[in-house]
Amino acid sequence: MSPQNVPQLLERAYKNYRVLLHIPALQAACSSLGSLINLLYLVEKTGQNSLFSPADEDTYRDLVSGVNAMLSELETALKGVKENHGGIDSIREQPLRGHQNRLAAFLEVLRSHSQEKITAALQHLRGIPNPEFQRSLLSSDWAVLETELLKYGISQDLIDEEFFFIQNLLGRNHREEEEDMLRNHPVVDVDRREEEELPGYTPGAQRGTIEEKSQNLEQTRRMMTMVDPEQFIPTSSNAAPPYTFEEGIEEDLDADISKCIKKAKEIEATKRFLSKEETPDLLPHPCDWLPKAMIAEYKDSDEIIQMMDAASFSVMAYETAPRCLQQIERLHRLLRVSFEHRREVNIIEKVFQSLNIASTALSKFILVRGQHNSGVNFSDLDALDFKFSTVATVQKPHLQFPLREFEFAQKSYYSLLTYIMGFLEALSSVLSGLTFITLHHDELEVRWNNREMDTRIAWMQKRLAGWEQVEEAVSFCRDWYGLRPELRLHASAALKEWERSKKILSGSEIDDVIDLTIISASNLPKSNFRPPSAFAKVVLYGPNKFGGAIRLFDLKTDPGPKTQNPVWNQPFLLKIPKNSKMIDVEIHDRVAGIDKELVRVRLKFSFIPGLEANFEGRSLMYGIDEEVEFPTFCVEGKGKQKEPSLLRIKLKWKGRYGRVEDLGLPAEPPGKLFRADFTGIPLTNEEREASKPGAKDVRRVRSRDQSGAEGLRGTAEVATGVLNFVGNLV
Repeated sequence: MSPQNVPQLLERAYKNYRVLLHIPALQAACSSLGSLINLLYLVEKTGQNSLFSPADEDTYRDLVSGVNAMLSELETALKGVKENHGGIDSIREQPLRGHQNRLAAFLEVLRSHSQEKITAALQHLRGIPNPEFQRSLLSSDWAVLETELLKYGISQDLIDEEFFFIQNLLGRNHREEEEDMLRNHPVVDVDRREEEELPGYTPGAQRGTIEEKSQNLEQTRRMMTMVDPEQFIPTSSNAAPPYTFEEGIEEDLDADISKCIKKAKEIEATKRFLSKEETPDLLPHPCDWLPKAMIAEYKDSDEIIQMMDAASFSVMAYETAPRCLQQIERLHRLLRVSFEHRREVNIIEKVFQSLNIASTALSKFILVRGQHNSGVNFSDLDALDFKFSTVATVQKPHLQFPLREFEFAQKSYYSLLTYIMGFLEALSSVLSGLTFITLHHDELEVRWNNREMDTRIAWMQKRLAGWEQVEEAVSFCRDWYGLRPELRLHASAALKEWERSKKILSGSEIDDVIDLTIISASNLPKSNFRPPSAFAKVVLYGPNKFGGAIRLFDLKTDPGPKTQNPVWNQPFLLKIPKNSKMIDVEIHDRVAGIDKELVRVRLKFSFIPGLEANFEGRSLMYGIDEEVEFPTFCVEGKGKQKEPSLLRIKLKWKGRYGRVEDLGLPAEPPGKLFRADFTGIPLTNEEREASKPGAKDVRRVRSRDQSGAEGLRGTAEVATGVLNFVGNLV
């Protein structure tokens, strides 16, 4: 059951919505509140059609409590506005959007419960042994189906809400049944011996049931707990941060400052994501190093990374360091308002000095901003990293990247910045207050000493004392970069080569060529009580304009002697058009000038653009040269056989990877610009093993930063797509 006070909460929220509706300066907050109310209404309505689990009840109770607290803060701020005490600036859209995202994610979880219930009902209905009912089910007779679902216990409201889900589920399953029928009975409905498993071939995953398909996102939804947004934004805080300032020397950080650093990094990750969603054009983008003509081509591509790494020079210099400076300025104002008249007190002066030291340390990040790209928030050091990693794909052995100096500078800057973030987080807990510090300076000194803030300041001073060697490493990298202007040309050439590779690997540039050799057949059925004089016919089928198959061409072997075990050993070079459907190998018997078909084998293609291309389960991406036996099925009325016939053929092709390598083109996305998991190409068995968790080679595994950011972005998109609240309420 849902919380009892939700109707009152909806009424209270709607009153605030009507107030905000008349304040022009708060229309963004008004819109967010309307979406939030609509989501709350939908969650409540959805909950009436499905039982809440104990975990759902706890989550919903926490969400309602959070919305209640947010409304209390909003009403307090609105009261200040009414009494001319100010407060309009304190009403922001972000808290509303945070609750909106959590409710949207929770709504998806509830919908999944309802869909599971519907899926179970459909599974039950599909098992009813009534041919007439099964025909109505396959034809999506809605009246019959609705009646049966009501009998099963599905409410009318739920049936109406999930109409399209039910229709799509039935339609998809019906299409798959037809495909399975064609696969098992491709030509005629005859007694066909079950095909034996192909030697040396491991089949892929079996087709899932409709119940499995409806639950394929449940595990992901369950992992999205209804908590603060920063928990949706994975950071590198779980891994050991590179706190190495000097080579071979690890900094000893106590648990307190490590905890502060972790919290500060999580908050920063949330701010980065929100900033990217709100002002994407003002933040560093991985494509900003490209020539202007290529930026538009790549910027919105799914295959490139969308957010730069938190340890990149651009993010540190243009996003994180400026936010830390804003926090220092806020603490400065707080101190000046509270203790400007007591600067002579030792602890007060010490706090002022600590802020100045942190500000000085942050000023070091100005050095790593782009030196020649005014107007673009992208460091030339990151441009160096992106360009060289792209060029390295095309193997330029004469270019020796200054890896030692680059990593030393990057780790040093990141170490200093994350420490400052943790220091400011600890200092904020010491200087508690929004507009005025209510603590006495003696109590402030106790807090200062308890958090060991003197030690924190000493750490930064020690870093700054030897910072010249870090700046020398930066200068060395820039000098190396400046002396090699050809990097830009090589990087552009590598990207163009990758575009050519993608076309070849996807099969859109040139057709595949298959060398198919018909070797022999065995145990052919006798015709008219005599051994057949058999020949083989290779028939290629392609797509027609209606989505079916059409016969493109056929090739024949020479007729063999009269025998049930003919040997032809005749090759055919087949140029396969795009989206070819299948190849039939038919064995015919020539009797008195008339050809009679004895047995047939169907070999299928699979073309999923950019994802998969195979022939009879063997990937066209990789080269192949092997002989395979295929069991045949006997055509009705063409003789009898004691044992199943076997057709032996040889498959040989170069493979798309082989063609790419022959042309000297890259076989994988070049450089750090591209997502590590976005290849679109089937993996070999070795690559699958390497991509498993814990394996050493994890190049193709999606990074946590990227998948988490996409998960949160999907949550926000769900909230954006919900209907307007007022319309639902009416």
